[in-house]
Amino acid sequence: MEKYLYFRSEVDEDNQGGVGAVSGGGSTLLVPASKLTGMLPTSNTNLRLTFESVKNAAPYGDQGQTTSDIVDLTIANHKHKEVMDAILNKINGGTHTDGFIVIADDVVTFVDGTTRASGEYINGSISACTVSLIAPNIAGKGTIVGISGGTAKANSYGVGVIDENGDVPIYKRRTTAGIIITTVKFNLIGLKVKGDAANDVIGLAAGGAAYIYKNVPAENGLIFKQTLTCLETTNAGDGTITDDINITWNSSATLAFDGAAGTGSQINAGDTAFGDHIEMNGPHISINHYAYITEGDSNANNGVFDEGVYLLTMYGHVI
Repeated sequence: MEKYLYFRSEVDEDNQGGVGAVSGGGSTLLVPASKLTGMLPTSNTNLRLTFESVKNAAPYGDQGQTTSDIVDLTIANHKHKEVMDAILNKINGGTHTDGFIVIADDVVTFVDGTTRASGEYINGSISACTVSLIAPNIAGKGTIVGISGGTAKANSYGVGVIDENGDVPIYKRRTTAGIIITTVKFNLIGLKVKGDAANDVIGLAAGGAAYIYKNVPAENGLIFKQTLTCLETTNAGDGTITDDINITWNSSATLAFDGAAGTGSQINAGDTAFGDHIEMNGPHISINHYAYITEGDSNANNGVFDEGVYLLTMYGHVI
């Protein structure tokens, strides 16, 4: 008989159904144990469980949304193995069960007003949980909402790349034949290029970190190929710009306009115009490095873009 794992991240049962601290989904999750894909520590006091996404079931499966659903368990210091063992023992236990297994239930106040001192957990080292479901996005077909100033998730961007119209990078992800394909569409309008040295960061003159993505293999897989496509030819609104737009990966999350990004795992595009497509098969992109838009030459002179749209595409092998 199939067994089901139950998680609830609400402390008040009145709020059940999505009011809790979650990302794109409800605060309660009941999932078949067979959908559990892994357990991994993310800190000394956190154990992350990953599942095949419940939102990938029809009619959403054809949209290519394959990012895992996540449950984070808050645990006692360094008790990861103990909690893993407790979960697996319960899943693999005897057949004399109704198949309903409570892993973590944070509720302490019930609808009828009764309370209890703490939630219900499969092991005493667990003290809380957070349920994160991947929200279906039918119209966007795999669109992922970007995170301004974020440094934990792949779909993060710095405030230094928000264009003059307030537009931010647009992220999409799908999986085909075991390959995770992630795209980042970004706009150069209002961003500035200094021109005093190649490989410096393009961003807002006012400053602010100007990364457009973070390499997180748990989300985008192990990237083995990246491409850059020009969707709109660049044009200068002020000063002199460059058409040589590159993507450079750097370990820092704080590089801003005119910062030296180096040449790490770079897409060296050369001059580009609408329709140009550059493909790079390597070098390896280091885990947790950030992607920056950089100038490929020193031809600019304090230029501000009023046109220019590009698409960064990354191909990753599922871990």
